[in-house]
Amino acid sequence: MPGGGVVGSPANTEGPLTPAASRGSSQRSSPSLERMRLEWERERKMRELEDHEKQRQHEEKQRQHEQEEKEKQRQHERQEKERERQEKERERQEKERERQHEQQEKEKQRQHELELARLRSSGAPAACILTGAWQNELGSNMTISAVNGAGQFSGLYLTAVSAAEKPILESPLNGSQHVDNLEQPTFGFTVKWSFSDSTTVFVGQCFMDDQGKETLQTMWLLRDKAKSMDDNWIATMVGTNVFTRIKEQNLGESVRSDL
Repeated sequence: MPGGGVVGSPANTEGPLTPAASRGSSQRSSPSLERMRLEWERERKMRELEDHEKQRQHEEKQRQHEQEEKEKQRQHERQEKERERQEKERERQEKERERQHEQQEKEKQRQHELELARLRSSGAPAACILTGAWQNELGSNMTISAVNGAGQFSGLYLTAVSAAEKPILESPLNGSQHVDNLEQPTFGFTVKWSFSDSTTVFVGQCFMDDQGKETLQTMWLLRDKAKSMDDNWIATMVGTNVFTRIKEQNLGESVRSDL
C-alpha cells in the first residue's frame, strides 16, 4: 500500500479499544441503576415515614393513657374528698342528735326535780318515780331513764339468770307508771330479750317505808317461742321479783344522779 500504512487502522490511538456493542450495554445499564437507586431511596423514605407515624401514634396513645390515668386519679381524689365530706357531715349530724338528746334528757330531769320540789313543798306524801338503777334478789339489774309527763319510760335490763344458749346481753325495756298519784304507784314494763326469742312482761307497784326506802314488788310472765300450737301450754312461765334501788338511792338522789 502507498505510504506503507495499514488500511483501516486508526492513527495515534491510545488505550484499549472498546467494542461498540459493549459501550451500548454500559450506556443502557446506567439509567436502570439510577432507577433502582431512586426506588430504593423512595422505599427508605417511606419506611422512615411509616416508622415516624408509628412512633407518633405510640406517643399519642401513651399521652392519652397518661391523661386517662390522671383523670382517674383526679376522680378518685374527688370521690375521696366527697366521702370524707359526707363522713364529717354524718359525724356532725350524729353529734347534733346526741346533743339534742342530752338536752332533752336534762330537760326531763329538770322537770322531775321541779315536780319533786313541788310535791315536797306541798306536804304531799312521798313520791315514787322509777327513774334510776334497780337490782332484784337474783342480781339482775335494770336502769330506767327519765319518766316523762305521761308516765312513759324506757331503759335497759341485764338479767343474771337465763336458760338461753346464747350469751346474756343487755336488753331494752319500755313501760309506764301512774303519775297522777305518785304515792306508791303501779307500773308495768316489757323486756324484749336481745339474745333470745322470748319476751317478758312485768307488772308491779312501788312501795316506800317510813324511812323512804323504795321497793318494787313485781310479777312477771315470760313467753318463750313455741315450736307449734301443741307446745303452747308450756310456753309461758310466771314468777315474782323484788327490786330495790341500787345504793338505796331515794327519789331525789336518783333523779340528780342521772344529770
